[in-house]
Amino acid sequence: MNIILKRIYSIFRVQNIAFAVLALSCSSGNLVGVDETGTEENFSSNAQISDAPETNANIEIDTKENEETEQEEEITEVVEPDEQLPTEPKDEVIDDIPVIVLDGLQGGHFDADTFENGQRLEHVHAYDDKNSTDRIIYLGANNQATGALSLRQSQNVSQSTVFTIELGNAELSKGAMLKINGDYYTWDNLPPANTTYSLSPNSNADVTLSELAVIYSLDAIAEGDISCSEPGDTEDDAVSRNGSLRVMLKTPNNALLWEGVTYWHNKDCVL
Repeated sequence: MNIILKRIYSIFRVQNIAFAVLALSCSSGNLVGVDETGTEENFSSNAQISDAPETNANIEIDTKENEETEQEEEITEVVEPDEQLPTEPKDEVIDDIPVIVLDGLQGGHFDADTFENGQRLEHVHAYDDKNSTDRIIYLGANNQATGALSLRQSQNVSQSTVFTIELGNAELSKGAMLKINGDYYTWDNLPPANTTYSLSPNSNADVTLSELAVIYSLDAIAEGDISCSEPGDTEDDAVSRNGSLRVMLKTPNNALLWEGVTYWHNKDCVL
C-alpha cells in the first residue's frame, strides 16, 4: 500500500511541476511543453497559426483568376465606326479643281469647240469623258484646257486686249454655269454686259480676268438642260452655232473676238 501511494504522489508531483513550468514559460514569451515522457519542447509564442497548406485545386484557381485579370487588362475598348450609308454623287463646285467624274455627264457627253475670225480653232469630241470632268476651263491656274481650247492660245485676245464677256443661248442650257473669277452666272443670271476685262492688270479694263470656265450639272443631259448639236451644224451656223452654249469675248464695240462653244453631241438632236 505504501508503495502505491508513493507512486501516485510521484505522478502528481511531476504533473504539478510541469504545469508550473508551462505558466512561467508563457509569461516569458516562450512556450515550453512537456511530453508524456517528461521531455521539454520549446515553441515561440510569436508563431502564428498558419493556414492549411494550399492544395493543387487552390493553386489552379488562383492561377486561373490571375490569367483572367491579365486578359481583362489587355482588352481595349473597340469603338465601332458610324455606319456610312451610300450617298448619291453631288454636283459640287470646287474652285479651280474639276469634279472627277469617271464617265463625264450622265447619259452622254459634250463636245468642245473654239472659234476665232469665223474659223474653228479646235474641236474635241466627248471632252467630259476624255478628261473625266464636268467642265471646261478656258482660263485658270489649274486644269486649264490645252491647245487651242485655251484662251491663252487666242490670236485676237492679247494680254492688253480689253473685252466684254457674253453668254449666248444660255436659255437652252439651263444645266450650265459660267464661272468668272469665282463668280457664277446662269441662264437667268447673266454676267453684266458693260463690265470690261483684260488678261493683264496693266490695262484700262474694269477687271483682270484670271478664270473663265463652263460647268455642267452631271444630270444636264438626262434632264434636257443642255443644248444638243452636231459638230458640222455648229461650225456652219456662225450666227447662233445651232443653239450651242457660247462664251463670247467681244470688243466694247460688240465685235466678236473669240468664242468657246459646248454642246451635247447627239446626231438625233432636235431643237
